Amino acid sequence: MYCKQDIYRWDLGLGDKINGLARVSAWGAFILFIGRVLSDLVAAVGSILVARFLGSINYGIVGIAMVPISMIGLFSNWGVRSAMVKFLAQYRSQGREEEAKGILLTGILTMCSIGFLLFLTALISAPYLATQVFHNPELTPLIKIASLTLLANPMLMSSQASFIGFERMEYYSLTIFLKSLTRALFAPILVFLGYGALGAILGQNLSLLLTSMIALLAVYISLWRNIRGSGVSLNFFGNFKIMLRYGYPLFISTLLSGALSQIYNFLMVLYCSEFMIGNYLAASKSTVVITFLTVPISTVLFPAFSQLDYQREKSALKIVFQNSVKYTALVTLPVVAALIVLSKPLVHTLFGEGYEFTPLFLILYALTFIFVGIGGQSMGNLLNSQGKTKVVMALNAIRLFTGLPLSLYLIPRFQIVGLLVTMIFTTVPVVTIGIWWIKKCFGFTTEFKSSARIYAVTAASAVPTFLLIPWLGRGDLITLFLGGFLFLFIYIVLISLTRAVGRKDIQNLRGILTELGPFSHLFNFLLSFAEKILIILSGDEH
Repeated sequence: MYCKQDIYRWDLGLGDKINGLARVSAWGAFILFIGRVLSDLVAAVGSILVARFLGSINYGIVGIAMVPISMIGLFSNWGVRSAMVKFLAQYRSQGREEEAKGILLTGILTMCSIGFLLFLTALISAPYLATQVFHNPELTPLIKIASLTLLANPMLMSSQASFIGFERMEYYSLTIFLKSLTRALFAPILVFLGYGALGAILGQNLSLLLTSMIALLAVYISLWRNIRGSGVSLNFFGNFKIMLRYGYPLFISTLLSGALSQIYNFLMVLYCSEFMIGNYLAASKSTVVITFLTVPISTVLFPAFSQLDYQREKSALKIVFQNSVKYTALVTLPVVAALIVLSKPLVHTLFGEGYEFTPLFLILYALTFIFVGIGGQSMGNLLNSQGKTKVVMALNAIRLFTGLPLSLYLIPRFQIVGLLVTMIFTTVPVVTIGIWWIKKCFGFTTEFKSSARIYAVTAASAVPTFLLIPWLGRGDLITLFLGGFLFLFIYIVLISLTRAVGRKDIQNLRGILTELGPFSHLFNFLLSFAEKILIILSGDEH
């Protein structure tokens, strides 16, 4: 039985174990993080350039052309990718090299075959979709070119699954970065040369095709040729049954979660203009900073979830879960608040003129992340790590059945605002039921008092920043810079004064973020500032 303070003090004999678990496969996690960080940065720059060059209307047309592709793409996986990762890692650890070779071949052939069939489907149906469904014949060539995504993406996904299964994370990160880099080069250049929406879609697909072919070549050179064995175990149909038997529940879960997103997209295209869709897409791109900053927590702490058994190590699992919620909230909630308060100067700086509704959409979109402070992000990691995939599937079903009627009512009447309100409210029952189920099954839940402090400090930091924005400067860039600095300063001071974070928390965060190499210096600077305040205050017992 642990007292409240024990949750924060990792001195129960479990702290060293949990910290050790968080560093399992640290080199692989570091490489993955570097690849994601660099790719996210490059992709963000490319998206901003495309949005600025195209303008909101043409940017919206690009989004419309991709809607049918994303709908058809729901049927491209079948859970084979996850099955490849599992069985490649399992067979290799057991020394079953020939069987691993069979899984590798079967997985790649299966996904590429499915991708080719879906590509033909989209290509043939493009005229009908453009004229009869979206009532815009000019979309036909855009949809045809966009259909290349369905061909190239399974090639890339199967290659990346192979790299993960063989623990070659350097190749996985390289493909992520290469795709973002080529897209950030091809798409803006083609748009700038005057090809408009066609150039943006063509640039995206050329980068994806190039990356997928390089990835397949890397699989052959670095993996296939080095696998020992004569190939006797290349049993395609037997391996296909094994992978499908494992992957179909994941496929159903993906359909449930993905179907709602596609319904949103379809209704958005039917009831919203290209101008409004372009503004919405710009808002969604602006929130990439949230996921960018939450990667360190989710990447490093998820192995700790996966290696703890709740039946035998409930106390350790409780501490990991509650601290993951707390640390994710400490990073994410201030970013959400800053995006809301600084939405206007941020949008004007990034996208320029023609995106008048984007600040409003950005505010509402940022609010969809507001539930991280009560476990909205950590909840899924915990359930999946403990094998509760059926619960995750049920939560996806709940999201679908609540989101469908709301979207059918709100989107036709309020367009993008209705869509974003739907996205916010459908998260409420999912998080509520998920946290309740965790309490019922595992016997613990989020430490709500700690979360309440972080929410309160975030709000208290946002209010003075919002009130002082008119006095910060005349230019959008100056306002953005000074406003962000002011918000961050107030937040760190208040988070320390209110003891929402303690010195032990800072030590734990610093230990986790050390695995991120040179990127940890930025976080360490902010953590050191908060730690100095706590030292001045003294009396900190956390």
